[in-house]
Amino acid sequence: MPVVVLLGLFGNVRSAAADDHGQFDWRAPSGSYLWDGGAVPFLYLPLAMSLGYRAFHDPPPEPVMFSKMEGGQSYDGGQYPVTMLYVDAALAGGTIIFGGDDSRWHHAKGFAQGLAMTSMLTALAKSTFGRHRPMYDLSDGAVNVGDTSKSFWSGHSSMTLATATYLGLYARQHLFDRWRPEGTLPWWEIASYAALAVGAAAIPYSQYALNRHHASDVITGSLVGASVAGLAYWFQERNYRKEKSRSEIRRPELRNVTITPDASIRGVSVSGSW
Repeated sequence: MPVVVLLGLFGNVRSAAADDHGQFDWRAPSGSYLWDGGAVPFLYLPLAMSLGYRAFHDPPPEPVMFSKMEGGQSYDGGQYPVTMLYVDAALAGGTIIFGGDDSRWHHAKGFAQGLAMTSMLTALAKSTFGRHRPMYDLSDGAVNVGDTSKSFWSGHSSMTLATATYLGLYARQHLFDRWRPEGTLPWWEIASYAALAVGAAAIPYSQYALNRHHASDVITGSLVGASVAGLAYWFQERNYRKEKSRSEIRRPELRNVTITPDASIRGVSVSGSW
């Protein structure tokens, strides 16, 4: 992921005058940005619901749709730090915001919406299904509460794939297009996507390899994160293109106006170009 972030930022080292797409736009958004563009239903509400599920909804005493005999595998501790998931998301969000593309505010919001909805769905699933983690203690009299009954689906996987998917889509359409020949897919872009994919796959795999999650937890979480991020990207890209189309419909400007006396009409004639 850091490879793609650096490539995305490097691709912006060009002057606004040299850009023939008019993509650079450093203006701040209007005040309505805080509540329009689906901010309330797709950002604030999912965030509130996610926090509520995590704070007040414990998993059921027995798994729903999964066997209560799952568990008993060894676990030596450790996993990809949760803090680093936020760091990765911040790097991806920073690439979108500081990239300078005129779509940046639409997609900064879309990126946040994708993560918020993914987090909400993940919290809901964990508190609903209560699946045992692979290292769940099955010994008699063991007390298993909280985290060991929140295996399905993997939050590391869903959040990682949501971050990587949105960043990959944005890089393809709004970062790399500035220095990629039209209609081509150069080697450096393929290498960037490959690095992003490897980084995105390594985190979910580590959750499985360390016995933090079952394989189905990792696969399901990855699919959910990628799907939600893809939908959020489509929604904001659609909003961006609609707004851009409206802004390009302007009244014609009058240029090179000339006013001269005209004896044939006993007045003046006005000529110019529109």
